[in-house]
Amino acid sequence: MSVDEAAASRPLIASVAYYVMLVLGILSLALIPWNPGGLLQGVLFLIAAFGIRRLHAWSAYGMALLTLVMSGVPIAGQLFSGNVAASLLIVAGGLSLAIVVLLFFAGRALERQYGRRGKAWPWALASVATGTVLLLFGLFQMPTGSMEKTLLPGDHLAVWKTHGREPVRGEVVVHIYPMNRKSVFVKRVVAIPGDRVRIHDKQLFINGAAVTEPYAEHVTPNTDPYRDNFPSTPTMPLYPAATEMLAKNVVNGEVVVPPGRYFVLGDNRDSSLDSRYWGFIQASDIIGTPKMIYYSVDQGETVARKVPILNVRWGRLFRMVG
Repeated sequence: MSVDEAAASRPLIASVAYYVMLVLGILSLALIPWNPGGLLQGVLFLIAAFGIRRLHAWSAYGMALLTLVMSGVPIAGQLFSGNVAASLLIVAGGLSLAIVVLLFFAGRALERQYGRRGKAWPWALASVATGTVLLLFGLFQMPTGSMEKTLLPGDHLAVWKTHGREPVRGEVVVHIYPMNRKSVFVKRVVAIPGDRVRIHDKQLFINGAAVTEPYAEHVTPNTDPYRDNFPSTPTMPLYPAATEMLAKNVVNGEVVVPPGRYFVLGDNRDSSLDSRYWGFIQASDIIGTPKMIYYSVDQGETVARKVPILNVRWGRLFRMVG
């Protein structure tokens, strides 16, 4: 009996799994302009669908294993950090679990009826590789212009997770926003524990020496006494942590960074909500360092929100972040 003839009589659960994988694969690929990270997932869904159609049990088993890895690692990370609502994680975890159960029983039905196991090693290898990548990297999108021109709104970033490594001075980091721990910011570490920070006429000084910053942008012609001459008397309400910083950590006109804390600024210095306004960040709040822009779309035009592929910044794709 041919594969096509056998497929006509395949178990119902295997047919359901085939169509679910086919639909998920097509949707993932169709939504790449909005979610470029779905490319690999879409391809894997289609490979699994093709394998299930060929009556290979391990196409179902393998995709179940991969789904556990692709959803389990990020969900575990979010649970550990506590930065996402539990309800969202429950929904995401529930949908992933439903797919895993469907695929597992589809694979078992195929194996019992046809005995076509297929090859396990490609799926095992793909699961290990995917898990390793997910453990080492995270995907983030730059939401604002606070890091222009280093990073632009709409840049999608591959971020190397620090896993406890302490950042160095001048390094760009992705970190939890201290004032709203469900949000993530991208800033540059300008001062590490023990450093003395001062800004005079928009020039940054660390430990009394002027810092050369080719990446820094000053695009606003007007001056702000607090923003451009820091620390000084605030010209606007500050978050409590920044008020405490000015009260406890200013010595001889400089902010002294305490142990375990870091002072961060946006590269777009005239338009950045950063440590000047909400204080230090903790080492434990640093998620990682952006390494590459893997996708970028200009969000300045309305059409970009409807058809992002029309406004892709092709020249920024796969650009390394320094």
